[in-house]
Amino acid sequence: MIDLIDPYNRLESIFVAIEGLKPLSADECAIPIREIADRTGIPMEVLRSDLFCILEVAKYDYDLSVDGKSIWEIYENKNGIDKKAFMKDLMNGGLDEAKLVVLSDDKSVLIPLTGEESSIMDHILREHKKGRKSDELPFMVKDSYHFITMDEEGVNDTLYSVRNAIKNNKEIVIRRKSDGKKLVIEPVSLFYDATENIYAVLYVKNDGIEALRIDKIEYLSEGKKFEPPKDIKKRISILPNVWGLEFNTKPMNVRVRFASLHSNGNVGKKVRRDLERRTNGKLSEEGEYLIYEDKVYGKDAFLRWVFSYGSSAVIEKPKSLRNEVIKIIEKELAKQS
Repeated sequence: MIDLIDPYNRLESIFVAIEGLKPLSADECAIPIREIADRTGIPMEVLRSDLFCILEVAKYDYDLSVDGKSIWEIYENKNGIDKKAFMKDLMNGGLDEAKLVVLSDDKSVLIPLTGEESSIMDHILREHKKGRKSDELPFMVKDSYHFITMDEEGVNDTLYSVRNAIKNNKEIVIRRKSDGKKLVIEPVSLFYDATENIYAVLYVKNDGIEALRIDKIEYLSEGKKFEPPKDIKKRISILPNVWGLEFNTKPMNVRVRFASLHSNGNVGKKVRRDLERRTNGKLSEEGEYLIYEDKVYGKDAFLRWVFSYGSSAVIEKPKSLRNEVIKIIEKELAKQS
C-alpha cells in the first residue's frame, strides 16, 4: 500500500508506472491519467494535484495530451497559459482521460537532486502537508557508488541545513572529513552534477565561486548573515558549462562529433539526455552525426564523459585537446601490445 503522506513515494510510483512504456517517438512515451491511478493506487483527487505541481515546474519534461493536442496549446491565451482554467478542469476531473506525456527517455525511478526536481517536491509538499508534523523537506539522495557506504540520513540532513542557510543568507561553518579543517563559507546554491553524480554546495570566493562536495562535510553550523555579491547571478550563470566541480579552470570552446545512428540510435538518445541541462551549448545534426558545441569548464570531467562513448565520439575542437586525447589512446594501445 502506497504511503500517500510521502510525496516522494507517490512520485516514484508514478515513475514506476511509466517505466517500460512503448515510446510514441524516439523521445516520448505516454500513459492515461486513469491508468496511472490504477497502477499506483493513488486516488484521482491526489494524483490530479500532484500532476498539476509537476507540470507547473517541469513542463519541459512532461506534458498532458488531449486527443493528440498539448494542454499548453489548449490553454494558451494572449498572456501565455491560463493556469486557473487548466487547474480548474484538471481538479474537476475534466482531464482524467488525458495522457501524461514523458518528453525524455530517462525514466529512472531514482530521484536525483536537480534544481527542477527539488522545486517539484517543494510544490507537492506545500499542496499535501496536511497531517505532517513538520514542514521539513527531505531530499531523496540518489543511490550511487558515491553514497553506497554512506549514511543517507546524514547526507539528507546536510543538504537540508545548507539549503536553509542559503535561503537565509547565512554563512556556514564547516568541518571537512579529510583533515578536520574548519572553513567559513558563504553558500549561494546547491549543485547536482548528473554526469558525475555529485552533490555540492557552491560558495563565494574572491571574484568567483567554488564548490565543496556534500559528502566531504563532517559537520556544519550556521554563522552570521552575509550579503551575496551583486553579480552572483552572473557567476552562477556558467553552471550549465561546468563539468565536475571545476569552476575556476580556463574554459575551452569545444566541438564534438557523435555518430548518432550508431547502435540503432542509442548514442544519439544518450547524447540528448546527457546534454539536456547544458542549456548554454548547441546540439545540431550534420548528416548522420550529432554535433555538440559549447564553452566548457572542467577538462578532466568533460573528457571522462567523452571517453564513455568510445569510438562513437570524436573531439574536433580544440585541436590541442584532440591531440591530447590521441596521445592518451596511443599510450593505452601501446600498453596492450
